[in-house]
Amino acid sequence: MTIGIDRSPISNATHASSGAPYQAISSAGSWPAEFEGGGGLFASGSVGGTWFAYPSSANVIPDGDLRVLVAQFTTAGVVSGTLGLQIIPEEAPSDSTNDYRLPFTFTTQGLGDYVPVFPEICSCTNTDNDYICDDVDPCIGAEDACGICNGPGEIYECGCADIPEGDCDCDGNQLDAIGVCGGSCTEDLDNNGTCDDSEVLGCTDLEASNYNSEATQDNGSCFYLGCTDPTASNFDNTADTDDGSCTYPGCTDPTAWNYDATANLDDGSCQANACGIEGQLVEVTNYAYTPAQVTIATGEVVIWQNNSTSLHNVNGDVNSQTDESFNNPETFSLPNSVGNEQGVCMGSYTFTIPGVYQYDCSIGIHAALGMVGTITVGTGGCLDPQATNYDASAEFDDGTCIFSGCINGAACNYDSNATNDDGSCVFPTGCQTCSGATDGSGTTVDNDADQDGVCDQDELLGCTDASAACNYDATPTTDTDNSLCVFATGCQTCSGADRRQRNHR
Repeated sequence: MTIGIDRSPISNATHASSGAPYQAISSAGSWPAEFEGGGGLFASGSVGGTWFAYPSSANVIPDGDLRVLVAQFTTAGVVSGTLGLQIIPEEAPSDSTNDYRLPFTFTTQGLGDYVPVFPEICSCTNTDNDYICDDVDPCIGAEDACGICNGPGEIYECGCADIPEGDCDCDGNQLDAIGVCGGSCTEDLDNNGTCDDSEVLGCTDLEASNYNSEATQDNGSCFYLGCTDPTASNFDNTADTDDGSCTYPGCTDPTAWNYDATANLDDGSCQANACGIEGQLVEVTNYAYTPAQVTIATGEVVIWQNNSTSLHNVNGDVNSQTDESFNNPETFSLPNSVGNEQGVCMGSYTFTIPGVYQYDCSIGIHAALGMVGTITVGTGGCLDPQATNYDASAEFDDGTCIFSGCINGAACNYDSNATNDDGSCVFPTGCQTCSGATDGSGTTVDNDADQDGVCDQDELLGCTDASAACNYDATPTTDTDNSLCVFATGCQTCSGADRRQRNHR
C-alpha cells in the first residue's frame, strides 16, 4: 500500500521541481500486519483501513499524467475491492469541509482495464455534491428518514405514517374501558374513569373535611366542619358539623364599660366609659357623684356617666341650695339625663382654668340630699410672695399662705396679718410703751430720756445747786432746773434744812 511512491523513500530525497521531501506513508488500524503476512486486506471499524500522506510531502504530487500511485500488488489471482479516496486541497481549512471523496470499485480482471464506477469529480454536474453525476443520480438532494427524495421526514404520528384507524398508538393497541391505550380494564359502568374492579369507596368532594384522595367513588360520607351558629361572625352556611370554631367579636375586658360576656374575640371596641373618651370618670347614681372629690391637671377632662334610672344633671353655675354663684373660675353644666345600670354618657367638660370648682345637681332637692361635688384643677398653693410658704409654681392660690410674725396683741411688734407666731414678740418694760403699729413694724418707746429710772412723765424739776441755794434738792432723780433756786440775800440765811426746798429768812 502506498501513496505516490513505489518503494521505501530514500533519505533526504525530494521532488525535483517543488523540493518537497518524500516520506513513508502512515496508516491507521491493524490491517497492515495481516496483509503484509500474506493475508487478505480487509479493513473495517470506526476508522476503517486507512493509509495517508501529508500535504507537505512530495508523495501527493501527481506525475505528468496527473496520476498518483495508491497501491501495487503482486498476485497470481484477481484483486478486486472497493476503495474510498479522500483528497484534501492544499488550501482547504483544518476541518476538511472542502475535501473530495471519490469511492470506487476496482478489479484486476482484465488487468490494465480501468472500469470507473464514479466519473471523475470534475467531469460532470454534481449538484448535491454526493460524488454521483446528476444524470445518473437517483436522488439529486437527500432521501429523508422515510426513503423519500427530499421528503419532509418523519412528520406523522407514527413517523412515516399516521396511526391506523381503530388503533390508539403505533404499536397496534386499542383503548380499554377507561380510555387507557393498551389497558386491561374491561368495564367501567359508572364512567368515573376507574375500572369497576378497582373502585375505592369514600368522600370524593375536595371541599369536604373528610375528603379521601384515594377514593374513586363517592359513598355519601362527606361532612363539612365549620361554625354552624348563624349569630357567629364566622358562620359557615356550607358547614353541617360544628367544630367549635365560632367566633363572637366584642369587648372581652371585664373592667370595660361595654364588656360583653358572650364575646370570645376582642374586636378592639372596649371603652372605659359610656362616652368612649379618655378622662376622669364620675359615676352618677341616686343623690351622689362618685367620686365627689376629683383632682385633675389643667387641660384634662372630666366625664359624667349616669348609672341610675333617675333624672340627673351637672350644675356648676349657681348653688341650688343658696341661690348664690359658686364663683367658679368658669361656669360649666350638663343637661338632664336618664341613665341605666350599664351607664349612659351625660357628657364631659375640659377644664383649662386652674382652681377649685363646686357643682351640684339642680333637680329637686338632690343637692340638699348630698348630690354635690368638687373638682380641683391644677396645682394649688400660696401665691403671696410675702408669705413664708410662697410657691411660684402654684397655678392658683388655695388660701394656704402662712405669714410668720408676732401674733400677741400686747406686743409692740404685733402683726395682725401673721398666722404663725415666730417667737419674735417684743413687750415694753420699765418706762417703755409701744409705738402703736399693728402690722409687725411696731417698736418700743423708751420714755426715760435721762435713763434715771424715772419715767419721763414722772420726772420732778428742782434746784440742784448745792453751793448756795437754800432750796437745793439732793434727790438723785430730781431733774435740774436751777431757775428755781432760791439764794439768801442781805441778812438772810438758809434754814439749813437739806430737803428738796429750803426756806430762807
